[in-house]
Amino acid sequence: MNARERLASSPRRESGRPLTSGAPLQTFDRQRRCEMDGCGVRLSRYNPSATCSVHRGWKDPSDRATYGG
Repeated sequence: MNARERLASSPRRESGRPLTSGAPLQTFDRQRRCEMDGCGVRLSRYNPSATCSVHRGWKDPSDRATYGG
């Protein structure tokens, strides 16, 4: 499959343009759990932190980790 065929088969925005992105996001183990004792929250594979948002201390949902360095 060439690049044109891949783009033709990719998901599209409402504008009809293909959804494409820059560099791929860094991912982590899918089975990670929050490291705080007694917390069983499964962490997102995209969450770089070793703890969940409650134990990390996020007070506002818009206060997020920065990705991409």
